[in-house]
Amino acid sequence: MSAIFPQPIPHPPPFLSLVPKTSTGRLDLLQARALDYFVRDCLALNVSDARQLKKAFGWDEQLSLGLCIRSAPTEVYRLIGCAAVRAEMCDLDAWPAGFYVDDANILRFHLEKRYGLVVPVVRRWVRGLQYYRHAKDEQPRWITSASRPTGSPALASIHVADATSGARKPDEETKAFLVDHTLKAMAVTALHNLTAVAFNGVSLRTLTAQLFDSLPCLRGVVVAMKEPPAMLEKALCDDGLSVTFWKGGELL
Repeated sequence: MSAIFPQPIPHPPPFLSLVPKTSTGRLDLLQARALDYFVRDCLALNVSDARQLKKAFGWDEQLSLGLCIRSAPTEVYRLIGCAAVRAEMCDLDAWPAGFYVDDANILRFHLEKRYGLVVPVVRRWVRGLQYYRHAKDEQPRWITSASRPTGSPALASIHVADATSGARKPDEETKAFLVDHTLKAMAVTALHNLTAVAFNGVSLRTLTAQLFDSLPCLRGVVVAMKEPPAMLEKALCDDGLSVTFWKGGELL
């Protein structure tokens, strides 16, 4: 299968900025660095998947690469990528969700699918990876290695895709569009230059806490989900946010 390898991009979107290689002892930052390095530098995007993304969202292959969307890796890619991650990170006290160390002390990535897409979920830094069967998959699943003795569970998180060409910085953004999942949030931001947040099935309490952590000046949310949770509006309003529902048709 022909593949498009990642090409250097001069100004990657700020919501996908690299986590520093060193941290102040915070394991979550080191895990985020490992995830970011694995997806950004070790995986490729198949030509067929790049065409599928272009057909679904209208963007070119370079934007897909810049957003760190990659094809599900084959067994060879998984082994090579894991070796590269271990060389880059040395050994972590605990590897992020998706990774585990087998009985032979070899780092492995727990995703046995040979088709589909791997998409990073970002909230300030990479929080986890999601697997999409195809570009129009409306029910992505979290990549986890919790079933392995040395693996880790995936922790649900919203994805925050910041508009990049406006005058405001992410920490100054006052309004965001709430959509169903990560790829859709990426598309809304890329195509409309709107700050978009992917709900990703988190609890309502988690949603509001993560919203304010990522966008501390947030004042209003435009809900553009196919089937919003029943208590969503109340939960957002209880935390002081104004809520409107998108009635202008599909954003994509």
